[in-house]
Amino acid sequence: MLGFDRAFRHSLCHIALIRQSSQLALFQTDPLPAGLVLGFVGISASSRVSYAAPVIFSIVIIVFACEAGNLSRILKMAPFRFLGTISYSIYMVHMFVFTMMPNMLRAAEPAIGLPLTTTIHTTNATIVALGAAPWQESVAYVVAFVVVILVANVSYRLVELPARRWSRRIALRIDA
Repeated sequence: MLGFDRAFRHSLCHIALIRQSSQLALFQTDPLPAGLVLGFVGISASSRVSYAAPVIFSIVIIVFACEAGNLSRILKMAPFRFLGTISYSIYMVHMFVFTMMPNMLRAAEPAIGLPLTTTIHTTNATIVALGAAPWQESVAYVVAFVVVILVANVSYRLVELPARRWSRRIALRIDA
């Protein structure tokens, strides 16, 4: 599979017409694709510009497939590789953590002695906001991010890895 991955990325790099020493001369700097994505997301929201999404994101994928530039070097660093490794687990647990965060903060309020949540009553619902002050909300989101990473890491090690090993054993039995 690794050979296919390299061949696929290599062929994507050859799609572009302008090439210089196995890097795309047109896209050698990473700010271009990152800027395209950020700019596109910023202006497209629900307008007709959103129809350009496949083209914009295809260009970005081609650029990142070549793994050239500063942003690609940064994304190859250990912390980002770790996040990529546990990304499915992050996806699976993030909503649970964010949903439970107001309850956890409410439970911690008496022990800490600070109001950590604010209850907002609207005509349609009651919303529990994180933090009584803006700085508390920021801290709560940082804590939630850290908790998501910790829970995802545990989930990856205790659920995802054993499930992968089990499915490989089953696949090997079927192939044999």
